[in-house]
Amino acid sequence: MIRTMADLEPDVVLRADIAVVGAGLAGVELTQFLARQGLRVVLLESGGLEFDATTQELYRVEQVGLRMRTPETHGQMTPYLLPMYRGHNRIRQYGGTGNAWTGKWRIFNTWDFEQRPWIPHSGWPLPLSQLLPSHAEIARDYGLLDLDAALHEPAFLDLSASLTPYGLTPHPFYWEKHPTRAGTHFFRELRNAANVDVILNANAVNIELRPSLDAVQAITFRALSGRSGRVEAGAFVLATGGLEVPRLLLASNGQVPSGIGNANGLVGRFFMDHPKRKDRHLVPGPAMRQLLDFVRRQPRPRISHSISLDLESQRVHRLPNHAIYFTPEFTGRGDRLAEVRVQLGIEQFPNPNSRVYLGMERDALGMPRLVVDWQLLDTERDALEVLQRELVRAFVASGIGELDLGTNPLTIEEMLDASHHMGTARMADTPSDGVVDLNCRVFGTENLYVASSAVFPTGHAYSPTYTIFALARRLGHHLIQHVAQTP
Repeated sequence: MIRTMADLEPDVVLRADIAVVGAGLAGVELTQFLARQGLRVVLLESGGLEFDATTQELYRVEQVGLRMRTPETHGQMTPYLLPMYRGHNRIRQYGGTGNAWTGKWRIFNTWDFEQRPWIPHSGWPLPLSQLLPSHAEIARDYGLLDLDAALHEPAFLDLSASLTPYGLTPHPFYWEKHPTRAGTHFFRELRNAANVDVILNANAVNIELRPSLDAVQAITFRALSGRSGRVEAGAFVLATGGLEVPRLLLASNGQVPSGIGNANGLVGRFFMDHPKRKDRHLVPGPAMRQLLDFVRRQPRPRISHSISLDLESQRVHRLPNHAIYFTPEFTGRGDRLAEVRVQLGIEQFPNPNSRVYLGMERDALGMPRLVVDWQLLDTERDALEVLQRELVRAFVASGIGELDLGTNPLTIEEMLDASHHMGTARMADTPSDGVVDLNCRVFGTENLYVASSAVFPTGHAYSPTYTIFALARRLGHHLIQHVAQTP
């Protein structure tokens, strides 16, 4: 069922097998999957069914580093969104930021999960192969085309072979015709499920540990009206994104002064986003016309492709992963190429000094607001200059065309954030290197997990959503075993 805080008794205590915080894409996906396995799930969501500016205000942060978008500075940069969503980098509403997602599904490259010597702090504690079964499940359940299969199709292999001599590589992604809105997609199912209790306007404000301090006993939640409650469960999952996950862990400091999961001071560190620039252009060459069937955006749904320098080129030039996306514009009957718009997205190097932490100001719930100190390294600035030079060279040599990236060279300050908040509760083999283990369990706890891009050790070049879904599904399988083995 789906209820609001106003429907609950004051100081209510809810009980479940699993408690999930955050009804965004990951939280709703995880909830419906666990519920279908017969588990009882309580899902807490700060927002309501409709966008509310007062609730959205709870997301406001202080920025002290590189600037991220805000409604005041970039309110018109996403004209395809409903007006109330424009410029917001996260949305606090049932369905979460999925309400503004454009529906681009992309699997990371194999090397994104590997330790790359030229990128400090790179490497995941699991390979991509361990996520591919979850990717396949998500593709089946959400009706997506099989991206893994697309890598082995003859047309893709021919495309790849034609680009290889120039140090370029293509990568497929899937554009939905209508972006998946998990909240809408599963609304009726969650509303009618007897073993699901979705509570709207319920803001998680504290994680309460058991006296042993090695497991979570309950999570306290509160409405803006002042009404509060708590949920007790066998396991707890934070599915609130790369900003709110560290905020709740750090603010839950009544029993552990440094915050939960923060014994080594890593909660909130390694904050990453995807610097991007959308308004660049390409003067197409003969090879670009041969690529059109691979890079068209319409009609949707379809599989399209981005292009980047290959791994060997990235190794030689010590570059981050990146992606060039094309938007061909046609005239006449749609068969004559007029221009090609280009978007560049780049991977951020993990940096412990790029971080979020609790500030002095408090919000309407009494929670400390978050301070975001988004930083990039000087080596990244140098790498961006080299990346542009090598992309321009390879595009001309391959016949794709003359790449116009603007000023010479385009700088980090001229790029925008992509609202892809990652890394603040990073996954690692040991507590000295991260906040969660390879099963997304918070180190030092028995039953607290994170389903969010907060766990990403590195972030690829763009489009983290499919990986978030895959991690949530993989976590769902793990939780089923956890609950089965736990009294």
